Amino acid sequence: MAGDAAGRAARLVLLRELLTLERELREEDARDHDLDAYRAAFTGPGEAEVVELVLGGAAAAPSAPRFKILRPHARGGFGEVFVARDEELNREVALKQIQTEFAHDPDRRARLLLEAEVTGGLEHPGIVPVYGLCAHDDGRPYYAMRLIRGDSLKDTADAFHAADGDPGRDPGERALAFRRLLQQFIDVCDAVAYAHSRGVLHRDIKPGNVMVGRFGETLLVDWGLAKPLGQHEEPVTSPAAEARWQPASESGLEPTEHGSSLGTPAFMSPEQAAGRLDEVGTASDVYGLGATLYYVLTGRVPFEGRDLRALLSAVERGEFAPPRRVGR
Repeated sequence: MAGDAAGRAARLVLLRELLTLERELREEDARDHDLDAYRAAFTGPGEAEVVELVLGGAAAAPSAPRFKILRPHARGGFGEVFVARDEELNREVALKQIQTEFAHDPDRRARLLLEAEVTGGLEHPGIVPVYGLCAHDDGRPYYAMRLIRGDSLKDTADAFHAADGDPGRDPGERALAFRRLLQQFIDVCDAVAYAHSRGVLHRDIKPGNVMVGRFGETLLVDWGLAKPLGQHEEPVTSPAAEARWQPASESGLEPTEHGSSLGTPAFMSPEQAAGRLDEVGTASDVYGLGATLYYVLTGRVPFEGRDLRALLSAVERGEFAPPRRVGR
């Protein structure tokens, strides 16, 4: 099954590159393309979306790209984020793409496409909005989203606990700051509950993946490890819940290899640490929320150590110090 998914991912990336080349050749020769013919020819999983993305707006495409990169902003495992200007609406946005060394890896391209679809498909105040999914001239995908100005929940918690070192700290100010921290954590819980109701797992919940804006907004970011719930996993729903979210490019993503760890070690669930990825579900995200709350309360990660194998073993066995015993 993993091989089939990898093959589908490679075909989608190849289709996108071929259609991009076809579009460029026709533009050079001033020839129109029959969009309806392409729509009829490519009807497989994810193919229609690729056709629309590459050719759907070709006739009205501007001569200059909509998003102009201004400066680097952040860098992760295989992705990188830039601050860019939206030339159409005259605003700064965040633009995420694959790092150059991974630019032609079909699995990472499929992962970025899925991340864009997940983030764009989850419309909630606690999830960053996506403004557009685009491609560079060489076919590499990127997407634009809201640029969040503020600090991470990790930075906010660190500042709160660092201030405890001041013997003259006002108890009233401390109580208010602590209540704000707890409210921000509750906001994250609401965003996760919404994602679960739509059938989506985050799988990498931690304080560093929560952004706290300057005007009270709290957003769960970095859905790069997100996964639609499997057929055997039922999303948490309510009578008023929205429809289950299904990505158009889901079939083009190779499943993570069974037996490998996925997530951030100090905040991952025991089943993630053990590599039992077939057991990962909504409870795994709830565990990540609990580990995040641990950090909010103590200013320390639940599990520490430089030996990754020993750290994962401790996570699997649940060997962490109770928060009340953690020195601040």
